[in-house]
Amino acid sequence: APIGISDDGRYLSFTSATPLDVAPAGASTEDRLYSLDRDADGNGVFDESAYGSTRIRLQSVGTNGVALTGRVAATGMSANGRFLTFTSTSQESGALDGASGAIPAGNVWLRDRDVDGNGTFDEVGGTSTNVVSVSASGVYASEAYSRAASCSAATITWAGATGAAYVNRNLWSGASVSNDGTVAFASTDPLGVAGFSTTAPGVFVASRASGVAPVSVATDGSTGCGDDPKIAADAPVVAYTSRASSLVANDANGTEDAFVSSY
Repeated sequence: APIGISDDGRYLSFTSATPLDVAPAGASTEDRLYSLDRDADGNGVFDESAYGSTRIRLQSVGTNGVALTGRVAATGMSANGRFLTFTSTSQESGALDGASGAIPAGNVWLRDRDVDGNGTFDEVGGTSTNVVSVSASGVYASEAYSRAASCSAATITWAGATGAAYVNRNLWSGASVSNDGTVAFASTDPLGVAGFSTTAPGVFVASRASGVAPVSVATDGSTGCGDDPKIAADAPVVAYTSRASSLVANDANGTEDAFVSSY
């Protein structure tokens, strides 16, 4: 999974299959998401050797605060270091934010390290985790992502350490998060948006204020497939790749192009 870093270089995010000393007892050997604070004592000097001057924290926890046991991938960190986004093969029982049923594997998660906005990250009781790949009607994505070589369907199967196969899950395309916690991601589940294929991925944004909306949309309103979204830190803009020929006029090269869309 990609390594994330804040603009000031203080915070890093990374995955590790080796349980670090902050992981709970009995942690699985699947990749988990961690953060590193290179200046935990706040004195402006990074990577000091003194105890307490740096800090590693487990960040891939569920909505109930319990560590997720599945593989974490498609990670991203906001430029200010506050927000983390990731996908996971974990499933969590129970509903969230009014959505129905259990949370399936392969959904897109958002971790807020500073819920009260006081500028201090990872305080006890000051963090939250939510699933953002939820339709407007409150249904979790059933297939958050399928890696497609083109805008036609393709199937990727990844076999976990237990031998269980996770098919068409959002494990390959990097999710991306802005400084206000808006997440850009690719999904083969149309999330209730008319016109999106159920086989090829489309690009969506999930805003904390307004919910999920499609991004890979042509100027005439038609939808197209998209992949590898990257969201701007402080502007409502997403860059992504697509092989779709319908997003802009005169796109007849039949190959992958880069696009920028506002949301």
